[in-house]
Amino acid sequence: MQTQWLRAWRDQLPLATSLVVVAGNAYDPKHRKATPALFTVRDQPEIMDFADCLELEEYGDPDVALMMPAALTFVLLHDRQPLASVSYLSGGWLRPADAVGDRKLADDQRLRRWLTDRGCPGLEGLE
Repeated sequence: MQTQWLRAWRDQLPLATSLVVVAGNAYDPKHRKATPALFTVRDQPEIMDFADCLELEEYGDPDVALMMPAALTFVLLHDRQPLASVSYLSGGWLRPADAVGDRKLADDQRLRRWLTDRGCPGLEGLE
């Protein structure tokens, strides 16, 4: 389901030169040693494949705000400049940096398979 909720993320996809995965809920491009990349993708078709994994459930309360920290954050970059980010919470929930509330992924296993197939660490212990 395409929603306004991930609009900023999707609008930035054509400009992205890389996708960086970091642990937690923050990425600081000026202090990359404080938030080291767990995994980086520099291939535009791979970035688009990743974005396809972010389909959301068609139903649910648009104002859900879970009281849990992000496990991983996915950051779109153009060269070294952040364009947009979205965080992954346990249980298959997403939290974009530019939106209020959290939304459930339609197929959490699809995202996990994509990450696992590419050797991304950081999925251990997540529900």
